[in-house]
Amino acid sequence: MNIAEGAARRTDKDFIYFLHISLGSASELDTQVEIAARIGLLDEKNACKTQSETGEISRMIYGLIRSVENKKHD
Repeated sequence: MNIAEGAARRTDKDFIYFLHISLGSASELDTQVEIAARIGLLDEKNACKTQSETGEISRMIYGLIRSVENKKHD
Protein backbone atom coordinates (compact mmCIF):
# COMPACT_ATOMS: atom_id res chain seq x y z
CA MET A 1 0.00 0.00 0.00
CA ASN A 2 2.88 2.36 0.77
CA ILE A 3 4.43 1.70 -2.62
CA ALA A 4 1.17 2.54 -4.37
CA GLU A 5 0.75 5.68 -2.31
CA GLY A 6 4.29 6.81 -3.07
CA ALA A 7 3.88 6.16 -6.78
CA ALA A 8 0.71 8.26 -6.78
CA ARG A 9 2.61 11.25 -5.34
CA ARG A 10 4.31 11.77 -8.73
CA THR A 11 7.74 12.85 -7.53
CA ASP A 12 10.73 10.57 -7.18
CA LYS A 13 11.55 12.06 -3.78
CA ASP A 14 8.11 11.17 -2.43
CA PHE A 15 8.19 7.75 -4.08
CA ILE A 16 11.55 6.94 -2.45
CA TYR A 17 10.23 8.15 0.90
CA PHE A 18 7.30 5.73 0.70
CA LEU A 19 9.56 2.92 -0.47
CA HIS A 20 11.55 3.39 2.73
CA ILE A 21 8.30 3.22 4.70
CA SER A 22 7.59 -0.05 2.88
CA LEU A 23 10.94 -1.40 4.07
CA GLY A 24 9.95 -0.53 7.60
CA SER A 25 6.66 -2.36 7.16
CA ALA A 26 8.52 -5.43 5.89
CA SER A 27 10.72 -5.32 8.99
CA GLU A 28 7.64 -5.07 11.18
CA LEU A 29 6.17 -8.14 9.48
CA ASP A 30 9.41 -10.05 9.99
CA THR A 31 9.30 -9.24 13.70
CA GLN A 32 5.63 -10.20 13.97
CA VAL A 33 6.33 -13.55 12.31
CA GLU A 34 9.23 -14.18 14.71
CA ILE A 35 7.03 -13.41 17.70
CA ALA A 36 4.20 -15.60 16.36
CA ALA A 37 6.63 -18.49 15.95
CA ARG A 38 8.14 -18.05 19.41
CA ILE A 39 4.77 -18.08 21.15
CA GLY A 40 3.50 -21.03 19.13
CA LEU A 41 1.01 -19.32 16.84
CA LEU A 42 3.02 -20.18 13.72
CA ASP A 43 4.98 -23.34 13.03
CA GLU A 44 8.69 -23.16 12.24
CA LYS A 45 8.32 -24.17 8.58
CA ASN A 46 5.78 -21.44 7.77
CA ALA A 47 7.69 -18.87 9.80
CA CYS A 48 10.90 -19.56 7.87
CA LYS A 49 9.07 -19.46 4.55
CA THR A 50 7.37 -16.17 5.37
CA GLN A 51 10.58 -14.60 6.64
CA SER A 52 12.42 -15.74 3.51
CA GLU A 53 9.73 -14.22 1.29
CA THR A 54 9.75 -11.01 3.33
CA GLY A 55 13.52 -10.80 2.87
CA GLU A 56 13.15 -11.28 -0.86
CA ILE A 57 10.53 -8.53 -1.06
CA SER A 58 12.79 -6.22 0.96
CA ARG A 59 15.63 -6.83 -1.50
CA MET A 60 13.29 -5.99 -4.38
CA ILE A 61 12.26 -2.75 -2.66
CA TYR A 62 15.95 -1.85 -2.14
CA GLY A 63 16.49 -2.49 -5.84
CA LEU A 64 13.58 -0.25 -6.72
CA ILE A 65 14.96 2.50 -4.50
CA ARG A 66 18.35 2.26 -6.23
CA SER A 67 16.68 2.29 -9.62
CA VAL A 68 14.68 5.44 -8.86
CA GLU A 69 17.74 7.13 -7.33
CA ASN A 70 19.85 6.26 -10.39
CA LYS A 71 17.13 7.61 -12.65
CA LYS A 72 17.46 10.95 -10.83
CA HIS A 73 21.21 11.02 -11.63
CA ASP A 74 20.87 10.22 -15.34
